[in-house]
Amino acid sequence: MRKRRGLTQTGLAERTGGAQAHISGIENGTYDPRTSTLIALAAALGCELMLVPKEKVAELRRSVNPSGRTTTPASILDEVFVPEPEDDHGE
Repeated sequence: MRKRRGLTQTGLAERTGGAQAHISGIENGTYDPRTSTLIALAAALGCELMLVPKEKVAELRRSVNPSGRTTTPASILDEVFVPEPEDDHGE
């Protein structure tokens, strides 16, 4: 999603007040972020952080993917929750 927004890891870190190394670690799975970090990342990306009850996951997947094609959870969320990119006017 960061790349879809045209952001570098450094740019996303600047928007969240975090460090580029943390963004890198989150993306490659070596850093376990705090909830507050996830909330800040979601806000910086124009998204909302949500918890979905396990019993509702299959329903959510069906509503997002009625075609039945196989997708990963990340791509399902990208399809549903990625708002249109904003024009950053050169940022």
